[in-house]
Amino acid sequence: MNRLLKNLLKRIKQTKKRKNVKDTVTEEWNENPYLFQFRSIMEQILEKKQLSYKEFAPVLIDEEKPEMLVMEEDIFIVLKQLERDLNALTILTDRPRAFLDFAEHMKEETGLLVSILEKKKLTFREFASIQGNVMIDFQKNGHFLNAEKKDGYCYIPIYKIPWKKGENLDIIVPIGYNTVIVKGVKNDLELETIS
Repeated sequence: MNRLLKNLLKRIKQTKKRKNVKDTVTEEWNENPYLFQFRSIMEQILEKKQLSYKEFAPVLIDEEKPEMLVMEEDIFIVLKQLERDLNALTILTDRPRAFLDFAEHMKEETGLLVSILEKKKLTFREFASIQGNVMIDFQKNGHFLNAEKKDGYCYIPIYKIPWKKGENLDIIVPIGYNTVIVKGVKNDLELETIS
């Protein structure tokens, strides 16, 4: 009983410390409120990186535990926004069947052949042969990527680093270890027309 009480008090102290330290907000941050504006944000990032949308070749890395989600998944929210005018797309996932309908839709509507590759079975040589220039990482805690794999890509972590609201309706978007400031906060009426 005494041991149980000590453990409980220890947990309470740890929780209080977490709430007091602002740096731990990153650990607890697990959603991105800007995903419904992702196309606009992505276009601004491409412009800053001096890439046209025709040259845009995204590699999307699926979440590590998507089975825990109840609502529509964030990766599909982003895919729906990016699909118009895409010339290349690769999806790295542990559940390729979940993306077959989307790939079929893209093939019928636009002629785009979507590459769906299994993360677990992907060798480094196969990864190196992927044609892409922007890596959009939907993993929350996953360690599929290392610095060597990120090299040469514009790396956008969706969850690992919080996206912040800046001044004058700006959004501060992490790009690897750097940040890019884009315009993007729209009012609620405009957001409703997107969804």
